[in-house]
Amino acid sequence: MRLVCGQHAEDLPGVFRTAGESLLRELKTVGLLKEGDRVLDVGCGCGRFARVLLDEPIGGYVGFDRHPGMIEWCQAEFGRLDPRFAFHHFDVKSAYVDFDGHAGEVDPLSFVWPWDENAFDFALLASVFTHMPLEEAAAYLRELKRVIAPQGRVVLSVFFAEGEAFSETINFYYEPDAFHRVVAEAGFDHVVREAPVTGATHNWYVLTHAG
Repeated sequence: MRLVCGQHAEDLPGVFRTAGESLLRELKTVGLLKEGDRVLDVGCGCGRFARVLLDEPIGGYVGFDRHPGMIEWCQAEFGRLDPRFAFHHFDVKSAYVDFDGHAGEVDPLSFVWPWDENAFDFALLASVFTHMPLEEAAAYLRELKRVIAPQGRVVLSVFFAEGEAFSETINFYYEPDAFHRVVAEAGFDHVVREAPVTGATHNWYVLTHAG
């Protein structure tokens, strides 16, 4: 939970639970998560989003993460509760190595996700791109475009820089126009409803297939 919610979070179980519940409530309120959706949770961690979906009428759930311990725990805890849920560990390199100690061997720039085209209707990347350089995010966006079905939805968050892009520890801050450009190059549409917020504040996006 500490790796997911932050090293210094107070009332860690409460913060962890509330984050998942609030996200699900918002997604349902605005109609982004639908009955029968095939869900992909990128960077699923120890199931912050998965646990709140157990009672939802989704078509299925796949989560993946680079942390083997979290995936083993999810497989043991959620896999036995609901056969719709599957969890996968991929040994992807990440700046998060400084926090979790898992160096990884798979280059995220060449990582091909093991699912067919149009395999999912909804994908979530909650604070995934916030810990990746833009070129790695661009590679993930190309894979997302491949595995998300037409009319599917991608929900993700990013950090933005006030000026030029930069990184500090595990956080990466993009230049907004550069991020919008890689979104378009991957073949997604997006709508900017609010001015980008700079610093360590999540800017949330909904991406859909171009056209």
